[in-house]
Amino acid sequence: MASLVVGQVAIVLIVFLLHQLFFRNKPKFPLPPGPKPLPIVGNIRDLPPPGTPDSDTGFHLKKNMALSAPLPCWAGHWSSSRTRRLPSNTWKRIQQRLLHAHSLSLPTCADMARCWAFMDYTDLFRQHRKFLHHQFGTTALVSRFNGVQEIESKRFLMRIFKDPENLFQHIKTEAAATILKIVYGYNVEPFGADPLVRIINDVMENASRAMLPFKKPVEIFPALKRLPDWMPGAGFKRVAREWLALTDASAYIPYNHVGKQMENGTYQPSYVSELIQTHSKGKNMEPEEDTKEAIVRTAQMLFTGGADTTVAAIMAFVLAMIHHPEVQEKAQEELDRVVGTDRLPTYEDRPNLPYISAFMKEMLRWFTVAPVNTAHKNDEEIIFRGYRIPKASYTVASNWWFLHDPKTYVNPMAFDPDRYLAPRNEPDPTGMFGYGRRICPGRFFAQENLFITVSQTLAVFKITHVVDENGKPVEAVLKHTPGLIDHPQEFPYSIVPRNEKCIELLKRLEVESPWEESNAEDLEWGSFTKYREEHRRSVAERGRKVSN
Repeated sequence: MASLVVGQVAIVLIVFLLHQLFFRNKPKFPLPPGPKPLPIVGNIRDLPPPGTPDSDTGFHLKKNMALSAPLPCWAGHWSSSRTRRLPSNTWKRIQQRLLHAHSLSLPTCADMARCWAFMDYTDLFRQHRKFLHHQFGTTALVSRFNGVQEIESKRFLMRIFKDPENLFQHIKTEAAATILKIVYGYNVEPFGADPLVRIINDVMENASRAMLPFKKPVEIFPALKRLPDWMPGAGFKRVAREWLALTDASAYIPYNHVGKQMENGTYQPSYVSELIQTHSKGKNMEPEEDTKEAIVRTAQMLFTGGADTTVAAIMAFVLAMIHHPEVQEKAQEELDRVVGTDRLPTYEDRPNLPYISAFMKEMLRWFTVAPVNTAHKNDEEIIFRGYRIPKASYTVASNWWFLHDPKTYVNPMAFDPDRYLAPRNEPDPTGMFGYGRRICPGRFFAQENLFITVSQTLAVFKITHVVDENGKPVEAVLKHTPGLIDHPQEFPYSIVPRNEKCIELLKRLEVESPWEESNAEDLEWGSFTKYREEHRRSVAERGRKVSN
């Protein structure tokens, strides 16, 4: 019996191979250049290994055209664009035909498609984008948050002054405090670990790992999604279920907190409270269910997207200053000359700080926080420049390559803000925020936030190598972390006030920007257990339906 089954399988494979080789209609256009595939398994052996620095799926080939590679016949086709001329115009046209943000298995299992960034292009996607654009879509709109950003930046400086050994934790606290205040009107724990920040950080880490394409067996073998939970190889389903509980808890716990405060009349104006007021009907201040879900998910995306990328960018800024003291000195010279040494820089100073503006651009180009865009899946075949992108292909833009292409940026690995100033005038690295319909909705907010944090930090602190007991500098090495969002791994550093005048300025900040009491005790932490049990029950019910 076993030999009969083996024989039947062999016959099917032979027929499939013969059809592929001799009877299938030859396409008119070739695939884009890429590594040669093997029969059946395609380019599975060429998938990027763990720890690839730029998280790229280009199979390590730096070519001036899209790279493509067929994956196993059951998984589809992969295409990675690395052409610098594409992003500004061609990518926008191509994305009109890439209707789906992704179709990867683990994110689908974890139901991350409810997040705007990963949605198909539907009416729901347009509703989410409308909410986000009306609050964050222009520089003028986000300028109303400048007060919060300045206060949290000053508190960041105070934390460093009091406890310089925990700089990386202070970076995370500032990013979380700023975005949570603006999105939910929530005050984080001023010094210790905040429970809401902790649970949302877990969600961000899960999402970043889940969205790296083809890093898990279920991405290569989508049929694994049909395995019962108890079978070997189905562990990813249990992981996804736990992630989903975390995702829902991180979304609804702060939303419910805003609703309760609005009922009590103690709420702080925020993204969520404004949308609830705008879309509520009746006296109960409760929007319709679909609208409520849109508010919940867009608010969650603002935090998970905004805080995570900000942390990565500020860590990269610190590392760049260690390796490029001449750039740090030039930026500080401009700040001292334009702003003076008796106060901190503000948003009003920005037009008069051209080197700082160039510095910000270079910071985001030099360390690409999102090395690749999220994968898109096209619903139809695309012919582009004489090449064929097959239907149901996974396509991404390689942001890292766009921003490090030596044909565009001279000596691209160097940290050199002067590249954006006359006479060089190299292109602004706008592609870091994405393209087309899915361009980052918080890009203006992010740039405002980074400007105030970086400029104020440079105004009062000096960042250098750590020196060992022999007086030699300890090397700060750039090491990457896996995930859709790239973070530098922690590294040794030294950060001290620049001089006595800066010390006096830092001491004044605590009076000008006093600490606020946290809202952590007001949150309904039992919700997490509720969401976890709900997802366990729903999975068990689906299992019973399948068995019946």
